[in-house]
Amino acid sequence: MSETENSKATVFQFLDAFGRADYDAAFALVDEHAQWGIWTGDLEPTMQTRRQVKEKLEQARAVFAVPVAWHPVTTTAEGDHVAVQIEGSGVTKGGHHYRNRYHNLFIVRDGLIVEVREMFEDAPVQALLAAIAEETKAA
Repeated sequence: MSETENSKATVFQFLDAFGRADYDAAFALVDEHAQWGIWTGDLEPTMQTRRQVKEKLEQARAVFAVPVAWHPVTTTAEGDHVAVQIEGSGVTKGGHHYRNRYHNLFIVRDGLIVEVREMFEDAPVQALLAAIAEETKAA
């Protein structure tokens, strides 16, 4: 297999495990020193470590009846770079339907994801946070 094919295979294994909310399997494919940059319209990303991202996902499990799953829409890959347009969706325990579109660039080396550059719309996230706050008040 070529470097491009290997990189795509690693990313699709990650996305499959992520989509099943099997974060242990997903993050086994992410290098322990990986950096995760999150852009929501700002010029500079919010940088997070693998551990920080995984912890946030684990915390989110508590509020979601159906965990946020990422469904790849299109992919472009060259060498160790894999760009994926993703549709994300999930449902909170209070019934709020979260949907967002993501564009992630994964950089893969030696079979592990070493960097993620994630971009998404901020408005759906803000609506989700407001819904969670309301659901928490009502509980």
